[in-house]
Amino acid sequence: CQRRSRVAIDVRYRWSNEYYHFLTEVLPNALVIQRHHAADAVVCAAAAFTRELFRWFGIEQPIIQMSWGWQRVRCRYVECGNPSPEKIAAIRDVTSKKLRFEKTVGVLIRRHRSRRIRNEAAVLAQLRLRYPSLEWTVFDALSVAETATLFSKAAVIAGPHGAGFANMLFSGSGTAIVEFMPLEQPNLCYWHLAEVLGNPYVMIPYASDRSRSMVVELGPDILASLPGP
Repeated sequence: CQRRSRVAIDVRYRWSNEYYHFLTEVLPNALVIQRHHAADAVVCAAAAFTRELFRWFGIEQPIIQMSWGWQRVRCRYVECGNPSPEKIAAIRDVTSKKLRFEKTVGVLIRRHRSRRIRNEAAVLAQLRLRYPSLEWTVFDALSVAETATLFSKAAVIAGPHGAGFANMLFSGSGTAIVEFMPLEQPNLCYWHLAEVLGNPYVMIPYASDRSRSMVVELGPDILASLPGP
């Protein structure tokens, strides 16, 4: 009898070990390829979240994580910071079936190192004043399943620029996004993602220190400019 060749889906490229790039660029590749080709395994860059995300999104093949070599993997096109609507649609096809979008919660994203909000308690209090009908929570370290459940309830997502905003993919369309952006190194990738998802978006720039941490002052004028839930 003829032995079948073993086939693996290889979704490595230069930034594929980072959460935002994995969720918006790498994972959709695996979902689309799996839809059309039977594969025995998935090859990806090593990161703590990859296996759990693959499983949540229904990819059951063995996962081969490589901690070397991915930096040199080249591809013709990667939507670095400008997500493909088709790839986002592949992600949303799964999230819309697995989650119930409620819009009852406000989420403030916490960062511990770079781009940390130094006056987080004051910012949370100001957001509660602006959105009094929402139950506010601080997003920190959660499992993929817990993260998806939390963000599926989000009416407003606020926080400093960082990978936590990629979790708006687990939220319903129309979720308000408020991003605190360090002036020294602006990045528009979450504005682009919000646009694809149909989410109202506001960027508030702030000066930051050497670690790019910041003090965020939400005065009356700024609070009034924030999008409604």
